[in-house]
Amino acid sequence: PNPSVLTLVTLDPLPGTVVMEMSSQMGLMLVDRVLGGLGSPSAMRRPTELEMKLMNEVVQYSVDAFAETFSPLLEVAPKISSVESNPHFVQVVPPSETTLLLSFAFSVSASATTEGLLTLCYPISTLQPVMERLQQHESVRQAHGLQPENTHVQELLTGHLLDIELPVSVRLKTTSVAANDVAMLQPGDVLALDHSTNE
Repeated sequence: PNPSVLTLVTLDPLPGTVVMEMSSQMGLMLVDRVLGGLGSPSAMRRPTELEMKLMNEVVQYSVDAFAETFSPLLEVAPKISSVESNPHFVQVVPPSETTLLLSFAFSVSASATTEGLLTLCYPISTLQPVMERLQQHESVRQAHGLQPENTHVQELLTGHLLDIELPVSVRLKTTSVAANDVAMLQPGDVLALDHSTNE
């Protein structure tokens, strides 16, 4: 769709360019989170120049994951070559070339209204240099009867999650309290809030 957030990524030493695409609405929700908002849904519109600059910084985190993805096969240095909002300005391969297209559903704030797709497009010419290694890797895995185990993947993900520092904050409803009551607060005092315990 136009507009979209199209990130063009080079994976040196692999040839060509990989395209990472998400809707402009998803990009604007990510920018809202970066600026301290809740990641609320926004209208379909073209991002401003400042928003595109912020999106460039946000997508850099996901671009760094390419190196980890290719690490079993080849050491690559992912780099953003540009971030575009108009798909008409982007052509990385001829229309007849085969591509690998991967779409991932993701959500900005665990809400159905903030769900969207992140799509990766790998031209076959980019993957060609590692195709033989990929087939060898798969052949060895099958020869040893190694099948992907969900438990192994879960343990791996859990191990990574334990190392992540996650800031947590709680926002309560506004409560009116007399200034004198605030001034007289002592350790152990109870302050009644207008926020129900089930909210």
